[in-house]
Amino acid sequence: DNTVYKAELQGACDGLDQSADTLRVTRAGSLLDLVSAIQALRNGRAAGGGQNLVERFYTTLRRLLRCHRTFRLIIQWVPEHMRVQGNEEVDGEAKTAAGG
Repeated sequence: DNTVYKAELQGACDGLDQSADTLRVTRAGSLLDLVSAIQALRNGRAAGGGQNLVERFYTTLRRLLRCHRTFRLIIQWVPEHMRVQGNEEVDGEAKTAAGG
């Protein structure tokens, strides 16, 4: 589902934006439950839409690395609906933001 895919990318972008707004951030993590979204972020290319979100993600990441040279980002897969605190709420918000 393209909406779910874009929602995962949107959520990753929103999370990275929050990290960029943190004064002394040194690391952040993006926990995603959709492998194709993880692949898009790792490769820098979106398959089937969402390229603007991947580019937004990398623009923010480059800005973070310029300001915080020791910044580290972890992108990790998590099983869907496995009681990750806040996951359902974040998924819903990201889906709404992605237009779904």
